[in-house]
Amino acid sequence: MRLRGRPAKKSDLVLEGDELVVELGPTRAATPRASALALRFVSDDWVVAAKPAGLPTAPRNSEDTDTLANALVEAFPEMAAIGHRALEPGLLHRLDNGTSGLIVAARTERAFVRGTRALKACEWNKSYLALITNSTLPDCGILRGRLEAWPGHSKRVRGSSSISLSETTSNAVAEAGASPFETRYLTEMHLTHGLRLVRVFVGPAFRHQIRAHFSEVGAPLLNDEIYGAPREPRLGEGRHALHAARVAWGGDPDLPGFNVTEPLAADLLALFEGSCA
Repeated sequence: MRLRGRPAKKSDLVLEGDELVVELGPTRAATPRASALALRFVSDDWVVAAKPAGLPTAPRNSEDTDTLANALVEAFPEMAAIGHRALEPGLLHRLDNGTSGLIVAARTERAFVRGTRALKACEWNKSYLALITNSTLPDCGILRGRLEAWPGHSKRVRGSSSISLSETTSNAVAEAGASPFETRYLTEMHLTHGLRLVRVFVGPAFRHQIRAHFSEVGAPLLNDEIYGAPREPRLGEGRHALHAARVAWGGDPDLPGFNVTEPLAADLLALFEGSCA
């Protein structure tokens, strides 16, 4: 911004007759870009896509183009006018770069508003598959505890209080609508070398919630080096063993919902060869 031909300061007074020039920066929006897009469900209101590990969900700035959001807005231009911000067109939620699986986006404003409200109200059913590096946890449990940004560590979060682990039953774990800062899990398979496959249920999850909760109870996800797991050479760098396997919402009288599942990603499935206990 320039006032009377020079850069304006916050303290400057604008007088009658002054010329005030506003200099706009680059457009901060997800630029359309043709890209492989694995669609799993499409309706007039919703799109559910499968994101591969390594692909960012949304761009960091308008110069980033190789993301799921760019591919979505290229295929569904109406999404450009919907969303929390221009760089996240239509997106109801996100996945970390190293996580694979399902992401829901809205094609209409009514779907975005209603879907956001339903997610915050813990009405969605979201489940993940994860490989954890600890064989001593109960087979079924609930992790609870608030999380916060880690000062000086932009890529990690931590518990703002102690993380509790409660043993429970498989029926209690699978109930829809996990509360905020609550991670429920049940063991689906024990593998060799202390690994196990768990199904995880969360509600409106905090950033890195699943990864941080398991790490804080001594069971980081396989290959999640940021949260203390050793390097697993069979997985790509930055690929932690987490996969968004199901997203579902029952809808309401005015808006149909969705119920989509996605098989375990091929790179994680390959780890099972010769690893079953």
